[in-house]
Amino acid sequence: MNAKADYQHDPADGGALRFTGSLSLATLGDLPERLDREDSTVRRIDLSQVDRIDTVGAWLIHRFAARNDAAIDGLDDDQRHLFAKVTEADQPVAMRPKPVSPSRAWRARSAMRWSPPSRRCTACSASWARPCSPGWR
Repeated sequence: MNAKADYQHDPADGGALRFTGSLSLATLGDLPERLDREDSTVRRIDLSQVDRIDTVGAWLIHRFAARNDAAIDGLDDDQRHLFAKVTEADQPVAMRPKPVSPSRAWRARSAMRWSPPSRRCTACSASWARPCSPGWR
């Protein structure tokens, strides 16, 4: 059984957070809420005592480090690779626009074709009684 994820704040070491245990989904517990409440200055995150880290734990630490502009130390090669992938995935995603209902689209197209009545053509100032072009409405 992996140890529950925990951390200790060390203000003497430049505001370092030292994590211990397993940073995996099964053992995180209330760690995300505790990190959200962390209001002290954190400049360094030490993960050298972490037994195991999965994508959820890496994502949690990455977001916390980005929010506090903190450096992450103590990673082995596999963990460094995992954090590189998490950082690479943390990009804005283009979303498709919300679909427009057919009746609303029809009304919008109709509004573009039809303009409110006026006494003059806006293109050439011709009178409505005498259109400026044969196909003009």
